[in-house]
Amino acid sequence: MNWEQFRAILWLRWRLTRNQLKRGGALGAVIGALAGVALVVFAVVAGVGATLAGALAMKDVSAAIVMYVWDGVVFVVLFFSFLGVLTELQRSESIDLARLLHLPISLQQVFVFNYLVSLVSLGTVLGLAVLLGLATGLTISRGPQFLLAIPLGVTFVFMVTAWFYYLRGWLLSLMVNPRRRRNIIMGVTLAFILVTQLPQLIPLALQRKARAERAARRAAQKQRADAPTRDNQPPGAPVDKVEQQQQVEVIATQVNAWVPLLWLPNGARGLAGREVLPALWGGLGMFALGWLGLSRAYRATVRFYRVDERVKPVMAKTSSPKSAKSSRNWVELRLPWVPEDVAALALAQFRSMIRAPEVRMMLAMGLFVAIFLPALILWRSGAALHIPDPVKPFIATGVVVMALFTMLQLMCNQFGSDRDGFRGLVLLPTPRERLLFGKNLAVLPLAAAIAFVPLAAMSVLAKLSVFVLLATVLQFGAAFLLFCMVGNLSSILVPYRVAAGSLKPTKQSWQAVLMMMAVHMLFPLAVAPIAIPPFLGWVAERFGSLPATLVNFCASLVMVVILAFLYAQTLRPLGRLFQRRETTILRAVTEVME
Repeated sequence: MNWEQFRAILWLRWRLTRNQLKRGGALGAVIGALAGVALVVFAVVAGVGATLAGALAMKDVSAAIVMYVWDGVVFVVLFFSFLGVLTELQRSESIDLARLLHLPISLQQVFVFNYLVSLVSLGTVLGLAVLLGLATGLTISRGPQFLLAIPLGVTFVFMVTAWFYYLRGWLLSLMVNPRRRRNIIMGVTLAFILVTQLPQLIPLALQRKARAERAARRAAQKQRADAPTRDNQPPGAPVDKVEQQQQVEVIATQVNAWVPLLWLPNGARGLAGREVLPALWGGLGMFALGWLGLSRAYRATVRFYRVDERVKPVMAKTSSPKSAKSSRNWVELRLPWVPEDVAALALAQFRSMIRAPEVRMMLAMGLFVAIFLPALILWRSGAALHIPDPVKPFIATGVVVMALFTMLQLMCNQFGSDRDGFRGLVLLPTPRERLLFGKNLAVLPLAAAIAFVPLAAMSVLAKLSVFVLLATVLQFGAAFLLFCMVGNLSSILVPYRVAAGSLKPTKQSWQAVLMMMAVHMLFPLAVAPIAIPPFLGWVAERFGSLPATLVNFCASLVMVVILAFLYAQTLRPLGRLFQRRETTILRAVTEVME
């Protein structure tokens, strides 16, 4: 390695970092310095805490407990490493290799430098501090054989970071196409959220199994009390529990021995039992796998920057004699009871939203929140079939409101995702109240998809009656009208640009931040009138003779009519306000302030 060139690369990286801090202003420099100091402090605190835990709390525990603790540490390191890949997809390399291809410099050095820079992250620094601290504490409490856990932890970090660096480079090579880039970011983000939620299913399943076992045990104890046996021995639950723990330990030991990511806990288990061989073989295996991942990452990086291999020649397509079948444009469709210009705008906006990866991610997250979380709660409590009838209308209304809450960020900033396309809306000769109406109509199918899917699942689980289901549909219409009125006002007063491919806003003013915080906090108060119809139904059945379902349906119908009238009355003044603030909105959503 040429150290003069490596020093030059270090100086270049430092110069670029200093220029970025200067461009961000004094406040950005202070925040960056505080972030670096906080990272060092967190690493020191985590390392000291892990050392104390290993020296004091794990002095006399079994080898299986030591393995379980290291399994938890491995899971935390993998979690933060995947989170780091997710955040780094938004950025490029620390030093771009394309700018150095014409220089007489070794690309291996630049690649190694970029890899070393990628190690300076929250997950890697904290994970390495915890691993080294835990190994030091176990060395103090359990003997010098745990000194082997230090190189074992280092090789584990090397293996994980090498393969995650390869994964990051592979994903970045796929994201040369901007549309593919947005889809990949959406898919990785959604996969990360779903994977982080999957471990919740394990304790839920164990809790249900434990409840069933407790119920069976109580029934067996009751039978013994009614018909006592001759030996009159206590129930055998502790023996069953010990056997179950032994079975879990055997399975966990086998999994840790065969899965490469768990060779570190397997080596720690061997060291706790004074067996050195698992740690040695595990360290050598993880180092070999890390070297393989780093070499593959280097070859993939060089292949990506070599244009002659990355760009493939495109063969000219021969014209087909068959006439192409013309496809009908969405804008040409007609919507009943809607003016043609409003229908065209609504259909164009709807087509644009369903093609945007950020809106797809929002829909997926909305469906996840509105379906899986209530289902998990009901499954955990085992109360899906035991919901009282007076409570069912309130639960159905809550499902609808929760589904709409997931679209709050999109609805309260309807022009932020348009970005440069907002200029086309400004140039339209359409009255501005019709533009707002078309924007609201474009969001309606998305909101209905997020709300009606969990509502259908809720109607099956809770066995909702037809009147309750129809009343909930009417309540969705009322809530959506309220949603539109609040969203139109917020979109006009506090617009901001949204980054392409994500719902992350660009730099916002303090007024916009305060407005969005106020909207999110006051949203439950704004949609509180939706709970009036089921409350009136409960009062009518509790203190009168009218059925609650009928009163709920009639009150929901009246509320929809009233809110539709109020919505129609607010369109014209909001349209005039929109027309006065067009230039402000245009400047806010088109200027790039990354």
